[in-house]
Amino acid sequence: MLTSPWFTVVGRSRRLRACLFGLLLGFLGCTPGLKDPAPAPLTVPDLTAETVAEKIASTTRGLSQTTEPALRADLLLTLTLLYTHPDNPTPDYARALECLRQYARHDPQAGASGDIRRLTALLAAVTEKTDRLARLAEENHRLAAEGHALDLKIQELERDNRNMKTVIEKLKNLDIRLERRRNRLE
Repeated sequence: MLTSPWFTVVGRSRRLRACLFGLLLGFLGCTPGLKDPAPAPLTVPDLTAETVAEKIASTTRGLSQTTEPALRADLLLTLTLLYTHPDNPTPDYARALECLRQYARHDPQAGASGDIRRLTALLAAVTEKTDRLARLAEENHRLAAEGHALDLKIQELERDNRNMKTVIEKLKNLDIRLERRRNRLE
């Protein structure tokens, strides 16, 4: 009969713990050699406000002229970064988001990376906030115009009110004079 601790009840418990520990390490990604490949850097060359528009135009031309999926994906990512570049005088977050989504469709593996997913979420949030800001600015403009029209109406009503007070005062004075004349005639 086998008397090794490996085959005893205590041994089974240890084996079970060792298997669970190994599975846990595997699920947590702590196993060696299974790391994700290094993500592509999300940078563009240093640009000035004047050269951002030129770089966007040349990248867009390059995108329209190529059919190679890998090159298209790189150009779409570059366009995303250019539309959101800090030196871009007119950033376009909606276009950047669309380019990033197209990039994820052209390169699903890179599109599923954490950086791209986070950037997509951030651009979606910025786009939503930008759209809301535009709607609120439009509403503010409408309300300001409405407020100005109401101010003009108030001024007109105050002027009419003053005129009516003047007329009422004159009518009171006339009534008093007429009453005095009537009293003299009697």
